[in-house]
Amino acid sequence: MLKKNGEECSGTIRRDSMGEEVPLNDLRVKGNQVTFSYPVTFGGNTITVHVDATISEKDMTGIMRMGEQRSFNLSAKRSE
Repeated sequence: MLKKNGEECSGTIRRDSMGEEVPLNDLRVKGNQVTFSYPVTFGGNTITVHVDATISEKDMTGIMRMGEQRSFNLSAKRSE
């Protein structure tokens, strides 16, 4: 969930495999471009996921990077 209050931006993310929401780090919004990161723990190891995305009225698309070698396409919809 992304929120904007004046010039301040904040947000959280919740994946199906995570029971709780995790705060977004380094959240930046410029026009319809958004970047942020968040930690993910796998088997006791924590890595940082970096997201670069474009937001339209109802959608968000972009790339998620995990470490140096893994990247995935991102697609999200605005919740009502």
